[in-house]
Amino acid sequence: MKITRVQPVVVHAGKGNWVFVKIDTDAGVSGLGEGSLLGKAQTIAAGLDDAARYLIGHSPLDPEWIWNLIFESDRYRGGPILTTVMSAIDMACWDILGKHQDKPVWQLLGEKVRDEVPLYGRLCKSGTPEENFDANLALLNEKGYRAIKAGFELPKDHVVDEQAVIQGCVDNLSRLREAGGPDFDLCLDTHAMLPAASVIRLARALEPLNLQFLEEPVAPEDLDGLKRVRDNTSIPLATGERLMPRFAFKPIIDRHLVDFVQPDICHCGGITEIKKIAALAAAKQIRIAPHNPSSHSELATMASVHAAAVMPNFASLEHPTDHPPWRYELFNELVEVEDGAARLPNRPGLGLTLRDDIVEAHPYEPYTRHSLFTTDGKPTAS
Repeated sequence: MKITRVQPVVVHAGKGNWVFVKIDTDAGVSGLGEGSLLGKAQTIAAGLDDAARYLIGHSPLDPEWIWNLIFESDRYRGGPILTTVMSAIDMACWDILGKHQDKPVWQLLGEKVRDEVPLYGRLCKSGTPEENFDANLALLNEKGYRAIKAGFELPKDHVVDEQAVIQGCVDNLSRLREAGGPDFDLCLDTHAMLPAASVIRLARALEPLNLQFLEEPVAPEDLDGLKRVRDNTSIPLATGERLMPRFAFKPIIDRHLVDFVQPDICHCGGITEIKKIAALAAAKQIRIAPHNPSSHSELATMASVHAAAVMPNFASLEHPTDHPPWRYELFNELVEVEDGAARLPNRPGLGLTLRDDIVEAHPYEPYTRHSLFTTDGKPTAS
């Protein structure tokens, strides 16, 4: 079996674009992968076109070999663009291998350690704090999630008032904890928007709420800042959505700076690489809670479910909300979710195929993610 075509597919999803790759073979078997990177759809599509020259004529049935072929092919490697391209190709190769062997991908990855994959909800909703609170609570109650993650209210004027952000966050999470009771996991994503000193102040205010984790407290490159937060709060820490591939996770894991690593299967290097990151973390008794935002499609969810099936140190998977409204119409099949958990699929490969009519109805549209600024006009992380 040889690869004959590598085709990028871009679908406008309201907030940004989803990017897929379809890999065709001379055996008539095709594979699908996802490389959605917010605001960079055309760049990823061009990267997939560029990678095609390495792939055409090679067998897709050894994803590890293909992964190393792409990674080692250029002197300048790694980074969010190339690693996202690699992630999409890796998923598609696993999809082909599963179809070739008539098995779901999780059966090819190792010994299954679970029949269902726990999910946690994350609602990205723009509205008043009261509206957002009600929506988060409805998400928890109606979808049966065992955990929910809240985030900062992003200011409409793109100016971050630290004191207002901290107070609003404490108020919102306190209400969620009171309304939901003590028996569900509550998490907070800070998006690395605040300096370490302010994150520590926020964390100390939140400690009575018994959070499962505080996500991305500092920028991914600030390991000393991460240690500073680690040393000044009892709340477990999580990070990793902007780290890629395993080499970026190793210093954090080696120093035990977090309790949860959060690789994104669309960015970290795909299924092949997320397994290695999980193994590195397991060696230090660190759990894995993969990043899987609303800017990804259900294909990213499905690929993460397959990988999670064989991870002994898996905690839970972020599950996107219903944005856009036709989200679950994009594929001919569904990720089966019941009582806040995804069931392992039994279809060959990854188990999802694109609907061409939905793809054609939502062509690429430009999307710009606006920068945030401090009250004195300086750009801040987000």
